[in-house]
Amino acid sequence: MDLNSGFDDRIFIKDPEKYWELYRQLKLECYSEDTEVLTEDGFKLFSELKPENNVATLSKTGFLEYQKPTTYYSYPYKGEMISFRGRSYDFLITPRHQMYVRPYHQDWKLIEAHKVTKTSEIKRSLKWQSKPRQTYFIGNKEYPMKLWLRFFGWWLSEGSATIGHHKDTQIVSGYQITIHQIKVENRKEIQDIVSKMGFHHGPQKDRIVFNDKELCLYLRQFGNQPKRYIPIELRMLPPSQLQYLFDTLMKGDGSHVGERYFYFTSSKQLASDVAEVALKLGYCVTIGEVEPRISIKKTGEIISSKLVKYQLSISNQNQTPVLTTGWRRQVKYDGIVYCVDVPNHTLLVKRNGKIGWSGNCWRFAYDVPEQKEPITRCIEFLHSKGVGYRRIIVFSLVGFDGQSFDECRNKLQYLIDIGCSPYPQRYRPLDLLTRHYTPPGWQNGRLALLSQYSGVPFVWKSCKWENFRRYK
Repeated sequence: MDLNSGFDDRIFIKDPEKYWELYRQLKLECYSEDTEVLTEDGFKLFSELKPENNVATLSKTGFLEYQKPTTYYSYPYKGEMISFRGRSYDFLITPRHQMYVRPYHQDWKLIEAHKVTKTSEIKRSLKWQSKPRQTYFIGNKEYPMKLWLRFFGWWLSEGSATIGHHKDTQIVSGYQITIHQIKVENRKEIQDIVSKMGFHHGPQKDRIVFNDKELCLYLRQFGNQPKRYIPIELRMLPPSQLQYLFDTLMKGDGSHVGERYFYFTSSKQLASDVAEVALKLGYCVTIGEVEPRISIKKTGEIISSKLVKYQLSISNQNQTPVLTTGWRRQVKYDGIVYCVDVPNHTLLVKRNGKIGWSGNCWRFAYDVPEQKEPITRCIEFLHSKGVGYRRIIVFSLVGFDGQSFDECRNKLQYLIDIGCSPYPQRYRPLDLLTRHYTPPGWQNGRLALLSQYSGVPFVWKSCKWENFRRYK
């Protein structure tokens, strides 16, 4: 159900010229324009999000959960922002944006950025669970999932898929899959995988080569090295299966130093995908960029690189870094700020290659129970600035499926109790052709009566709902 019903931020402050600065502070609780958020399609800038993109949130039980945003925010902003920056975290947000932190000797919670204290912890890791898949189909062939993941990890790092043609006739001569590998033990592993997949491969000193039309055509969709990626159906597998993919990726284009892995690729999308896999395995990840450069081998051979390289640092250490010296500073900002609203109120974001959890924007309306806490904080802020209840109008949808009359009545009364003026707004499905909509189990007269009572301050200030004459 779409509760937005064509509306966005639905809190209104009367006398906008007088209170414009407060309204601006309320609305602009967002991230800098260079901040990315994890989606099912990898990390994306907020400006690149599409309606079909689900974003990564943190469930109440601490697991990664993808949710569809209920609201999208983007505003021009000129003023001070708060920068939280350390070796493993980097956030640039508006002062009243919600940070997901663990203050000293407390539980994880959402706190406004300007109220976050030193020694609070930032969360960088996550837990992930999903249903396993036993097999993987390519055309008419079926491969055990464990075998396919091991093969695909090697191929992404070291492989190619080419279609050969005769020089004169240009007729297709073969569909060749090649995986380069000079280390003997790794080459033996790849040969064993290929054999178990049912393919015959020729003996080569530095590569494994075999032919298959269906597999070759399938692999070609992943492009050459700068365009490589991991398909979503593999990235959504449970950790027990993702581990097979991760292990062969690290053997291919990765390295292992102590308890830390490093992975290198020229594909921006693959860097994002490998980071997602590592995060789902419980690791923390940072992504760095290495500009094109010229290097010289010991033999004197000059190697010139024309592509940006992406370096992933992967470790299970420092999962909750503590804010220390120089942890927060105010910076000037002049640009667009972005955010989304999600039911879990948390987002996994990335800035300058550093990944961590943070909060989302306040939803300035009170339609469902999940919006109770942020709207309460919003009203408390306005009261602290001297704004009275008559000047604060909060829109609230009433009369939609899944919410009873008593629940709607209590919701509107709560808005009155915390010191604002509710504006009952009758829910109307976007595809409804008639003017009014009455949900099952409701009476149109009671719905209209509820709006008449709660929407007029003089009425609810002068009598209680139980004594409202027109109700009897």
